[in-house]
Amino acid sequence: MKSIAITGALGSFGRRLVLALAKDSSVERIIAYGRNEFSLWLHQNLFRNVLPPELFEKIHWLVGDIRDQERMTKAFWKCDVVVFAAALKRVDSSCNNPSELIETNILGLQKGLEAAMASGVKKFIFISSDKSAHPENFYGASKMVGEELVRAYNVFSQPRGMECLSTRWGNVLGSRGSLYWIWRRALLQKDSLELTSPDMTRFFINFSQAIETVYAAIYQGFAGDVIIPILHSYSIVDFLNAMESTYGTDATVHEVGKRLGGEKIDEELFTNAESRISEAFRYHEQMYIRINPNLSSISELKDCEPLRFSSQTSLKESDLVKALQDFESEREDPRIRKLDELI
Repeated sequence: MKSIAITGALGSFGRRLVLALAKDSSVERIIAYGRNEFSLWLHQNLFRNVLPPELFEKIHWLVGDIRDQERMTKAFWKCDVVVFAAALKRVDSSCNNPSELIETNILGLQKGLEAAMASGVKKFIFISSDKSAHPENFYGASKMVGEELVRAYNVFSQPRGMECLSTRWGNVLGSRGSLYWIWRRALLQKDSLELTSPDMTRFFINFSQAIETVYAAIYQGFAGDVIIPILHSYSIVDFLNAMESTYGTDATVHEVGKRLGGEKIDEELFTNAESRISEAFRYHEQMYIRINPNLSSISELKDCEPLRFSSQTSLKESDLVKALQDFESEREDPRIRKLDELI
């Protein structure tokens, strides 16, 4: 993997992936592709200060929209890998703007596939969501369609030397606009905060695990795969208690109900039908599931089945406190975290 392009490179996950790849000695060239000119300028100046010159110079910052196929064709030219992370992601916003999700999450992805194949890309990796498994909202449905587009595109791309596959995971701790930042701000300002439902559960994944999943897809993924890290889950109430403990304050909580657009109480990593065309594998210390129509499920998958639904919570409040402390620690440059806080 000598050269790699990332769409959505200015998002909370994208910028960390750019940073990790810049520090990877096997990577010689990185295309950081995003549509917000001002945000790209902020990132360029930040990374110039964060990285030594020889690593910063690997990164080529390009303004562009994933709705522009010609621009992507130029940006992806002769890259080994494309990581397609750009998307509209707000569940509530998607309810009133479905046509925009179609233009970006579906047609934009289709244009990205066409651009990558025309540019000589060898591997195309789509970043999906656990909301694509039995979707209950338009955002999840757009990701489900996206996974199918990527899988089916191998009919055209694989004979031309490009493998297309997807990765699927849940909300990343501390991602931009996430519950973490909304609640953190309320707790630090001693404001009341909103809770959708005390019964809600979610899968836990941090940025390091998400980046490692992309590496697993690059080095162990095959055409048509959906690569899913096996994740532990938590109760949203335990997460709230962990945040109160971390920031040393008790919150006034208002229960407001599920958001507009269709919000799940529990998430699901993979469906029952998918479990029949799956296999488990390990990459470094993490266990993954590979879903592929050419597979038949094997015995190792049985160990993963109990973790299929987020309702099978296994993370305790103390585990979440440790995760929050790790995220707040200085091991990650605070200037990068600051960008996540902009809501």
